[in-house]
Amino acid sequence: METIKVGSAGKDVTRVQQYLITLGYQLVLDQKFGPEDEKAVRDFQSSYFLPVTGMVDDYLFRVLRTLARDTEDGDFVPKVPTNAVATLPPVPLTPNLAVRELQKIGTTNRTTAPAVTQTATNVAAKGYTSLAAGKPDFDALVKANLPAAQKSQLIAALKKKVIWDVYGKAYKTDIDALPNLLRTQHPWLLPEGMEAHMQLTLDSENVFNDGFYRRNVYYNYAVERQPNSDTARLVIKAVKNNMSNLVYNSSLKYTVLPNNQIDVDIFLSRNVGYTWQESRADYLQSLFTADRDTITPTPVGSFSALRDPNHGYNPADVVKKVVARDFSVKNAIKTAVRYFILDYNKALKVV
Repeated sequence: METIKVGSAGKDVTRVQQYLITLGYQLVLDQKFGPEDEKAVRDFQSSYFLPVTGMVDDYLFRVLRTLARDTEDGDFVPKVPTNAVATLPPVPLTPNLAVRELQKIGTTNRTTAPAVTQTATNVAAKGYTSLAAGKPDFDALVKANLPAAQKSQLIAALKKKVIWDVYGKAYKTDIDALPNLLRTQHPWLLPEGMEAHMQLTLDSENVFNDGFYRRNVYYNYAVERQPNSDTARLVIKAVKNNMSNLVYNSSLKYTVLPNNQIDVDIFLSRNVGYTWQESRADYLQSLFTADRDTITPTPVGSFSALRDPNHGYNPADVVKKVVARDFSVKNAIKTAVRYFILDYNKALKVV
């Protein structure tokens, strides 16, 4: 797609506006990219530590699409609550989108091109342990006698599959180093490797983001699990008046218990001047149990005075797991953080 900037118009502009509205920005859907749209894009880029240009290139378009959870399977409708009791956002897509792409390629070509389907199945079933391990399969696929369009799709999906297999459980330091590694040592993985890198920074095992509305304010959070530790950093931002504001900066601790439970403790943090002061004596505990659909939250210390259930959602939905049948630390953290933002909003900095 062509880079979108002030003066651009058309369907791609509308889609960008829809994504930004979903992510908390108040814009007009008019197919015209104007100064207010540029301002929103600049704020978004600054909030996600991207180059601040005010323009939307193909990479930023994919970032917006991923965060807004657009599957490209049909018309996209901005997910903004319009009534007093809103619906919680849908469950995020499986992070390793390469597997999903391979499955789609296989299904589409099952009758007309069985060799394509078999290749897609073989690649999806493989587990790559290093980037170099995927190079022989890439070389073989380039030489394969397959229809050109399907071959191109398979090569793109293979590249992303290799990166996700190797880096899906990496920590932020290694993920941040990946682009330079791709450019200098594994250029065969480009350009699709950069899209895989973007997905890793947004929703991988140890580094993930999510967001949703609480009343008329959109909250997005970022979690970074720390290597060789049972802690993670938690940063929460709120989009209000088309600006992102830091409203919480703290840490959390997670413990996998022997009785199929995961305990997640979010520590209280107060903004004092230009710093955040964390208290380990005050925290929100969330007990995540394998055979239950909901969590059991317990405020400890001064956390008990910070509850504000006036969030606009069905109270029974707020304590539900983000992913119903997924017993994992990531799902436990996501569920605990979502509950914290919705039910203990008084702990966040007022914007």
